[in-house]
Amino acid sequence: MKAKTDPTPVDEKNITTFEQAILAFEDLILSINGESKAGKVAFELVNRCTTTNNPDGDTKLAWSQLVHKYKPKTAPSYIQQKKTFVNSKLDVGEDPDKWMMKLKALRTEMNRVFIPGKTEMSDVDLIIHILATLGDEYEVAISNLEDRLTSSTKPLEVEEVQEKIIMRHNRIKQHKKEYIEEKAYLAFKKQFKGLCRACG
Repeated sequence: MKAKTDPTPVDEKNITTFEQAILAFEDLILSINGESKAGKVAFELVNRCTTTNNPDGDTKLAWSQLVHKYKPKTAPSYIQQKKTFVNSKLDVGEDPDKWMMKLKALRTEMNRVFIPGKTEMSDVDLIIHILATLGDEYEVAISNLEDRLTSSTKPLEVEEVQEKIIMRHNRIKQHKKEYIEEKAYLAFKKQFKGLCRACG
């Protein structure tokens, strides 16, 4: 009967790597919205990514399959992304944080596409688009940020623009809330005015 031997450092490293790979694959599966049509397609694509060495799921293979399917690589896909970006504007009541995050993600995807002669979209390009497509209610914030945009001493950063726009959005929401509450109070006051017999 052979005596049991302790695992070598190499064995321990391989075991740890295998366990981490399984957890990563599970996280990838759980991050997919299986209720949507696109989510079902992605789930099926990931779920069938198994290999002999990784029968429970190969994370590296799954990720490469997702990137291959969804990453824009051609001029037509880039043009569609560009159209989406150019036509994107902040709708009334829309969360500006989510909108700007979407624009940043689009910018990142477009910059990954290689087309001869194409230049990457810079932070300044992104900021200009944001400021140019905001509604009149953001006029004060836009004016201040435009002044900063032309400053040569301290360049304006995307994160600062995002912060200022969110602050302005929160103020707008607060003003609307106060207006509705005041309107409701005045309506209530008007409804009961003159009904008190003791007051005459």
